[in-house]
Amino acid sequence: MFIAQQIPLLMMGVDYSIFSMEPDLSYILTTTLYCFFCVGFAEELIFRGFLFEKTLEICRVKWLAIVINMILFYAIHWASLPHDFGGLYSIAVNTLILCGYYLLRKEKVLIPLMVGHGFYDTLTSVILPVFIDIVK
Repeated sequence: MFIAQQIPLLMMGVDYSIFSMEPDLSYILTTTLYCFFCVGFAEELIFRGFLFEKTLEICRVKWLAIVINMILFYAIHWASLPHDFGGLYSIAVNTLILCGYYLLRKEKVLIPLMVGHGFYDTLTSVILPVFIDIVK
């Protein structure tokens, strides 16, 4: 997810320096735990485990269910995302990958999605900002 989302944005010249932060071990540990156990767990349970399943039951058209899930996912992240192409692109790529993976799995298990989501959020909200600060 991270590569599919960030590489095109970097190639388009998105300025990540505004996100840089100095390494702080307590922040890194706290935010990592939060990303895995709160955000990854809760969002996948709600969006793929409940909303996506219910949308598939109602409309039965997989691409439409993914688009609806994408709109709902974007709506819940409205306050925390930049309202530009990068923000929309991030949500679109994440939703496509997560919903696509969920659809391709025979067993509809959410744990791999929760771990992937938690890892992705840790990369974008902890590791990338610290790396940018170190590179500066």
